[in-house]
Amino acid sequence: MRTLYLCLFVFATLPIFAAENQPLLTPEKWPASFTGKHAASFYSIDATAFSQARSLADDESIMLSVQLPKLGTVEIKASRFRVIDEQTTITAMTANGPMPVPPPQSVLLRGRIIDIPDSYVILAVYPNWCTGFITTGPLALNRTYRISPLSNGSGKQTMVVYDGADVPSVNDWNCGTLDPTDVHTPSEKNADGPQAVTFRQIKLSIECDEPFYIDHGRDLTKATQYAEAVVAASSAIYERDVTATHTIGSLMVWTTTDPYTSNLPDEMLVQFRDRWRTLNGTVNRSVAHLFSGVNNIGGIAYVDQLCNKQWGYAVVGTNNNVTYPAAGYVWDTDVFSHELGHNVGSPHTHSCTWNPPIDSCYTAEGSCFTGTKATKGTIMSYCHLTAQGTELVFHSRVVTLMKNKLNASACTPLISLFDLTVPASVSVCNGNPTSITATATGGTGRLSYRWRGSLLDTTTQSQTLVIAPAASFKLFITVTDSVGSTITDSTNVTVNAKPLAIINATEDRVCTGTVVEVTSQLTGGRLPYTYRWLKNGTVIDTTSDMVWPRIDSTTSIRLMVTDLNGCSDTSDIVITVPDHRLVLDPPMLVIPPLTVCDASFTSGITLRNDGLETIVIDSLRSGSALAVSTDLPIIIPPASAIVWNVNVSAKATGLIKDSLIFISRLCNTRFKLPVQGSRETLRVMSSLPADLGAKIVCDTPTPRFASIRIDNPSPFPIQVTSVSGKQFGNNISLVNGPVTIPSTSEQAVQITTDIKRLPGVHTDSLTISFVSEGCEGALTIPLTMRVIGLSVDHPNVVSFDTVLTSEASLTRMFTINVSLIGSNKITTQNVRIDEPFTTTMTDGLVLPHGRQTSIGVSIAPSQISIDGEVKGKLRFSLDSCSTERTIDISAIIRTVSVNTEDPLYCPVDPASEFFVYDLRGMLVSHTTGVVQEEIVSGLSRGVYILVNVTAGHRRTQRLICR
Repeated sequence: MRTLYLCLFVFATLPIFAAENQPLLTPEKWPASFTGKHAASFYSIDATAFSQARSLADDESIMLSVQLPKLGTVEIKASRFRVIDEQTTITAMTANGPMPVPPPQSVLLRGRIIDIPDSYVILAVYPNWCTGFITTGPLALNRTYRISPLSNGSGKQTMVVYDGADVPSVNDWNCGTLDPTDVHTPSEKNADGPQAVTFRQIKLSIECDEPFYIDHGRDLTKATQYAEAVVAASSAIYERDVTATHTIGSLMVWTTTDPYTSNLPDEMLVQFRDRWRTLNGTVNRSVAHLFSGVNNIGGIAYVDQLCNKQWGYAVVGTNNNVTYPAAGYVWDTDVFSHELGHNVGSPHTHSCTWNPPIDSCYTAEGSCFTGTKATKGTIMSYCHLTAQGTELVFHSRVVTLMKNKLNASACTPLISLFDLTVPASVSVCNGNPTSITATATGGTGRLSYRWRGSLLDTTTQSQTLVIAPAASFKLFITVTDSVGSTITDSTNVTVNAKPLAIINATEDRVCTGTVVEVTSQLTGGRLPYTYRWLKNGTVIDTTSDMVWPRIDSTTSIRLMVTDLNGCSDTSDIVITVPDHRLVLDPPMLVIPPLTVCDASFTSGITLRNDGLETIVIDSLRSGSALAVSTDLPIIIPPASAIVWNVNVSAKATGLIKDSLIFISRLCNTRFKLPVQGSRETLRVMSSLPADLGAKIVCDTPTPRFASIRIDNPSPFPIQVTSVSGKQFGNNISLVNGPVTIPSTSEQAVQITTDIKRLPGVHTDSLTISFVSEGCEGALTIPLTMRVIGLSVDHPNVVSFDTVLTSEASLTRMFTINVSLIGSNKITTQNVRIDEPFTTTMTDGLVLPHGRQTSIGVSIAPSQISIDGEVKGKLRFSLDSCSTERTIDISAIIRTVSVNTEDPLYCPVDPASEFFVYDLRGMLVSHTTGVVQEEIVSGLSRGVYILVNVTAGHRRTQRLICR
């Protein structure tokens, strides 16, 4: 478990005020949903105050009054800063390609508690939520307070402020970076010009993979806000410790599948590096980082690679969870700052390259010590893996190294509180305007710019001046801020003479497609010259002093020549082609209605010459869908029109889109006449292949049927005369054929076959023959049928043996087991059973494949009045197979007879029991004999069975009551 006292953005229940004394954060009551068992305070963001805070200038301060649990009210002075500016590009890489994204609406603040030295505060405030941290420093027990939203919803959020020690957090990320064998401290870089420098600026290119986007609920606004917040917290730490700030030059978020296929940090780093080397070599940056939402990857970076577009890369595994009680924002700030520290040049603090190492929280990198010793660590350490944890600070030795690296870097420019940058010199060509930009950084409030020299003296609020000087002079620029501070610099403005360009072509009138040589003649200016050629406004890919453009129409060729001083001149020439302007009428030839057997038609086409030259057409062509013929040549004088008959044949069916191409004799100029229409033929509207269905194997012919819906789009009726199969031959036939389909109508054509095939799927090509007005034809469609293999196991005989008419009903059960090929079930059909038997089998009974189905056959002996053997049959068929299956059924009936001479009573033993049953088997009387009396006393008239049980012996007697 990592016990870092890392910086978390902190707010409180007391209001935080902007410059107008408007509370930035509104106190909230203790939410009923909050389950924390520690002191805390709660707030939400005031929309009006947030809007006012957005107007704060960079480095403009506000006072914050904050209630911190366990500490009380503190006063904080915080200043606004940014990591995204007007030059930052933010892009969403979507499934439809890159899309621009507006910058986050944020107020980033950093500062300290006024009365507590060494404290530090960072706030990242957004319209609906905020996050951050405050550290109190050693004089106030080194407490770290966090602020976290209570939920991650899209609406207005409630934030909680609490002591981070009350909610321990786990941070076991590892850095995969290998340290160098030694540490080289570069010498500081000399700087020229104004020296009001306070910070080095690290320009970052940040890319966020799709898991990062998913972690933020696929909310692009939240994803860009969080990326900005992490960079902002790190920037504040770097500004405090190593006098360097961050700016995001480009930020891209993948909202679709990203190109990084690995989940291993070292492989992801290689993929990220290679992609940026290939695609982003021109992107201005100090380093590029990939923020990844892939779980538990830690981070990895190349060491000491500032400004190196070959190796200046890192992968940062972000937690992306700021919702209470998670401390993901702290850990993500730690990981990002750590990996960027590697890029700047710092190894791990347990590296032996420090000689001696700064700490030994982790196994030595370099074997200069054995064992480990936990201690409070810093950003470049692994002490977060121990109980001591780390602080979000850089160790003093790391600070010294990183400052030297940054000062020696060519891509971390000096950023001052008030600095001015102007071009060392400005060159302008005689008669041309030029713009001069003075870049001022820092200062307080609005800046004004004074421009003065021998030719002008003016003051503007714009940092750019546009002038067209007639002679060279020295220009002085003075920038003044709102409190009167000034800084001055100068530039030399040089006016240069222009070159003169003339171009010539070998021919100025050619046919379309001719390649023409165009040469140039130059005088004046300063050698060497740079050539830029344009054809009809489009750049020609060459820097030569001559070009060979292809002329497809009257064309303008322009040369733009630039000399060594950047002065330029242009020259133009126009190359013409013959004035062949042929208008074809109609502008589109529509194919007239045709029968299903017609393919040709003749059309009169008007050819009008709107040009100034006679046009001779000596060739007529078409595309692959048509065939065309006519009398040639066709001669059309200028300003005239003729009508010409053209024979056209459609080679395709259905919708036809093609062109007739009239080709002129001179220059082979082509004039296209679009042709559109349709040549209709019969169309099958049913799903294909036509399906004759699935039938089981059967000994008798089983008819199959299929319905094929045919559309006749032609203006004439057609008659379907026959069908045949390539494999099935004439075993397929029409049902109720021939079938007539009216014009422009659809109709179903029924086909049938009783062909027998082995189990399996059988396919064929079905030919449907038809006739129409003056033509006959055929359609060929795919056909399929399935034959289901069947094996049935059931008894041939069901016997009841001997039964008594005194029994009400008897049932015999048997099973049917079916094995199928090509189906999972079949059903019973045509179920019949001979009387007096009955069965549970019914029509439509489902017999599943591979499982036994129980069937019952019953008889009611009490309803039978004859003696002897009774026989019957159970008959049924399966599915569509008409073959009947039978099961023989038999029973031997024994009639229970009654002797009318039997006594109506019996001598009764006092220990005897008597049971009287009716012929249905129902108990109607039960007595125990104690005296001799009539057993049947009280019985209705009828026939009964008397059962006498004495001393375990049973005696049955038939009785009749008259």
